[in-house]
Amino acid sequence: MSTRMNAYEIQTSTGKMQNKLFFDKALLQLLETIEEQGIFTTDAEFKIQHWNLWLENLTGYPAGSIVGRSILEVYPDLSARNMDEYFSMALKGQVSVLSQRFHRYLIPITVRSADSQPAYMQQCIKIAPLSENNTIVGTITIIQDVTERVEREKALVQEVEINKAIAELSKMLLSPVTIDDISSIVMHFAKQLTSSSFGYIGYRDIRTGSLVSSSPTDDVWNICPAHDRNTVLNEFYSLWGWVLERRSSVIINKPSDDPRETKSTDHFIKTFRFLASPAKIGNELVGQIALANSGRDYNDQDLSIIERLAGLYAIAIQRTRMEEELRSLSLIDALTGLYNRRGFETLAKQQIKTAERMKKGLFLIFGDLDDLKKINDTYGHKAGDTALVETAKLLREAFRESDIIARIGGDEFVILGIESYRIKNNIFLQRLNKQFATFNEHEARSFLLSISLGIAEYDPDNPCSYEELLCRADAGMYDVKKRKTEHIA
Repeated sequence: MSTRMNAYEIQTSTGKMQNKLFFDKALLQLLETIEEQGIFTTDAEFKIQHWNLWLENLTGYPAGSIVGRSILEVYPDLSARNMDEYFSMALKGQVSVLSQRFHRYLIPITVRSADSQPAYMQQCIKIAPLSENNTIVGTITIIQDVTERVEREKALVQEVEINKAIAELSKMLLSPVTIDDISSIVMHFAKQLTSSSFGYIGYRDIRTGSLVSSSPTDDVWNICPAHDRNTVLNEFYSLWGWVLERRSSVIINKPSDDPRETKSTDHFIKTFRFLASPAKIGNELVGQIALANSGRDYNDQDLSIIERLAGLYAIAIQRTRMEEELRSLSLIDALTGLYNRRGFETLAKQQIKTAERMKKGLFLIFGDLDDLKKINDTYGHKAGDTALVETAKLLREAFRESDIIARIGGDEFVILGIESYRIKNNIFLQRLNKQFATFNEHEARSFLLSISLGIAEYDPDNPCSYEELLCRADAGMYDVKKRKTEHIA
């Protein structure tokens, strides 16, 4: 009769056995049929009695050369790490379960990791008493290879950290900051997420084509000093130059052997590992992120991280440049300091394109200040101007710095929010109503302020134009205004 068992029978039988305090020596024949884990037994003097095929294959020790020898003789460092205590505890009837997370490896088995580097196998080990006729006669050790499971857990934890950092970075980049500030923020995350020692980030001057490296790390700055940190690079060479010219990412773990690594001087850091990605909007090159000398080889996940950061960097640069252009073209409402119609339209159209590409929601609010004509007629146009200025102030206080607020007509205001409005709807309206109520409570006010609002959402899965979005919000505002009029009547 064959002693081989199918996978389900093995799993069921061993599961029952491993829940017992003792392992019966008579069941060793069954254990020997299990090919997915290592099993060895010792007698009361820790001399190896059984050494299965799994261990033979992965340790390089044939059973014939190891049976009869003490496990402490075969692996003398077990005593130095107090691992012999667990065998002694097994002889006293105790079971020990050791995890790689809390203990060093028991049997030094090497495996090949994802980057082809040898590494010790991640193990889960159970050391238990071995009995015969209800008498403890030795120990049994079962070793499971949990390398893949541990690597999956590590990858999951790292992915959570990456997503957390990307979300935090995205939020920061939506705020009005300078390109230099953006560069510093992105470089911080790039180094942190790839464990890199050195790095620089630069943006392309659209007038000259030069690369302005505004945020090298301090280590790079100390080794490669220049007149100031806004170093302008007009010549593109070596690996980072290849990335700029080809507009392609690169990952090299031995640059010295790469023919593209063509120039090295005393003023440049010697790179042992190199990772870089161009920052692009469509096919337009706007900058670059480059990293070097991680304590480990760069991998595909590092490349994915740096490319995601480069995408965010490119969007942030584009928005910052757009805002600077708006300021230079005087597209600001002189009375309120908000964007005017032209400025708002330019920014809104750009944000809608970005939202469609990034699959992000937007909201647009169309507001009409109530009774502005009445305020002008009763208190004069100066009071009307004051009403508009105060309304602009209340809108700024109610919304975020990253939202785009404009006055596009005499008493008309619009707000574009860079996320889905569905979740934030009530929060913003409550905040705005509170701002207006606080203003109206002041005893010295000669007039009261109120505003009628219409809201339209932009769905990236069902995109629409800026004009359509504005029209929907305007229609919503008109309905609110109409209901107010009917209520008064």
